[in-house]
Amino acid sequence: RVGWVGEAGVPLVAADPDAPAGHEAGTAMWVCPATGRRYIERDDTLSPEEAQASSTNTAEAPARNREDQP
Repeated sequence: RVGWVGEAGVPLVAADPDAPAGHEAGTAMWVCPATGRRYIERDDTLSPEEAQASSTNTAEAPARNREDQP
């Protein structure tokens, strides 16, 4: 694998390494420069950061596709 690509089709970049650690060891944070959406890499799997939330009270935002973009 050379890298990750987000849902916008843009290569992801490593999140700010100086950001406070909020995730367990062995994970990496990635960010989409086009949308700002954050992703978590764990065990060679990439998931949107919201998918990692433990709260059941959080409503997920509807998925957006190219037609939804302004």
